Amino acid sequence: MAHWNLVTLAALLLLNAAMSSPLDRGPLFNGSLVVRSLDVKDYEAMLVESDSVWIVDYYSSWCAHCRMFAPEWEKVGEFYHESKVVQVGAVDCNQHKDVCQREEVHAYPSVKAHHVPLGSNEKTKMQVRGRKKVEPVVEWVEGLLAEHGIKSGMDISTIVEVKKLRHHDVEEDGRVTPPSTGVMNDDTSIHMKYKRLRDAGKAAMLALENSLFIGAPVLEGERYEAALKWVSALAVTFPVEGNRVAMTNLVDLMKTQRSWSLTEWNKLIKKWRPMAKETSFPSDLFDSRGDEESEWAVCKTYTCGLWSLFHSMTTRDTKAGNAVGN
Repeated sequence: MAHWNLVTLAALLLLNAAMSSPLDRGPLFNGSLVVRSLDVKDYEAMLVESDSVWIVDYYSSWCAHCRMFAPEWEKVGEFYHESKVVQVGAVDCNQHKDVCQREEVHAYPSVKAHHVPLGSNEKTKMQVRGRKKVEPVVEWVEGLLAEHGIKSGMDISTIVEVKKLRHHDVEEDGRVTPPSTGVMNDDTSIHMKYKRLRDAGKAAMLALENSLFIGAPVLEGERYEAALKWVSALAVTFPVEGNRVAMTNLVDLMKTQRSWSLTEWNKLIKKWRPMAKETSFPSDLFDSRGDEESEWAVCKTYTCGLWSLFHSMTTRDTKAGNAVGN
């Protein structure tokens, strides 16, 4: 039961980190010809421009869900590009926090329609759940406009949404190629276990380096206790004995004081990393490698890496001699 409680605590912290990763890759729509990036000045102008309907995506550039939604929002912009009534915009809440606080944006992404009916200062929030593609988003907008007798001048039937068959690739001539069943893609192979181990290690380090201080300048009190329990969970469940030893050493260092500033924490990680190299497998598992896609072995995003980490913690094979899993 104690083991399960530790893993559960770890899962909660990891999921929170996935939704709140501070790795900012910059605004999503800079340079777009169909989605207007709104700064504070543009936002204020939009509020008084009540002769147009504005649909706005309020996002944060470090949010994985926002980045996945961005290409669909670009398609929404393309759909309404020639409309004389509807304009499409976006606000990066990471850069313009005051705007998003004013709009009471508490989750990302959030979509709102402004000035419906026309000439008013009314705003309507879209329920994002179930509307992650261009077609349902446009259907919501068109339905809202119709309720108030507004016509966008666009034909929704012109939307072409290319859908790939799940787990299959479609050739240009329409033939379906089944996924490879080779050893390299076998989830039970040693090679794949090794690659997922690397992603788990990278995700753990990104969380340690970036997630513990979100919203607070000091790691103390309940936040410190939660962080300590999480690292303790890693020390018990992380794959490979040497990696668990490394995490145990980190737990011991964390216990030397009950309050850590960000500067102190960075020094702690810097001190711990050479110690981790002595026991970890592979030896560079806990090196700082950034969140670039090229640095992932299997995953392409931080969120995916966190799930790999949690999966490795909950399904670790404790059988003696099991390569990579022990």
